[in-house]
Amino acid sequence: MCALALASCAFAGTAPKPKASDYPVQARVGDIDIAAAYLVHTLPAESTNFLVPDYLVVEVAIYPPKFQAVAASAGQFHLRVNGKKEVLADTPEMVAMSLKYPHLGQKGLQPQVGIGPVILGREQPNERMPGDQRPSSGKAPDPDRPPPQTAAEAAIAQAFPDCPCQKAVSGYVYFRYDGRMKSIKSLELIWERGEEQSTIRLF
Repeated sequence: MCALALASCAFAGTAPKPKASDYPVQARVGDIDIAAAYLVHTLPAESTNFLVPDYLVVEVAIYPPKFQAVAASAGQFHLRVNGKKEVLADTPEMVAMSLKYPHLGQKGLQPQVGIGPVILGREQPNERMPGDQRPSSGKAPDPDRPPPQTAAEAAIAQAFPDCPCQKAVSGYVYFRYDGRMKSIKSLELIWERGEEQSTIRLF
């Protein structure tokens, strides 16, 4: 398990689709295919979808040419909102902290919230009597089964990897956004490599 404070922890990313055209949007940058899926505030994980209320989430995939390595990292990406406002990618550790300690310092708000099939944070077992932390089903945890992945763990584990990519890679890139969703009329993903800049229109 990756510690939240370890920036050097390797990110596994997500499983890239077979080809760039399997994603909603894609572009050809020289001999590199790049694709993306705009997930709004949703972080798909192992067994559920988590809500990431403070960030816009974009799954990015890069398909390098055969026998060549492409240096790629989440820090190369940023968003252009409504054709003018630009938002830089944030680190997975910052996203994980926002999920691990939501609403920090706000009184009267619970740090874990369930919203339909989308979950923020980790669900806590209900007590049947003081000190009883067993799940409401009454079944003891299976010692041979690892605990469910939390939102913070998923945000780190599935972040876009920082690597010289010699084969297709994909992962989530996070952009902090405090504005109203209804105010977003257009959204573009910008990929910068040195002096090169490529734009993919998400919508």
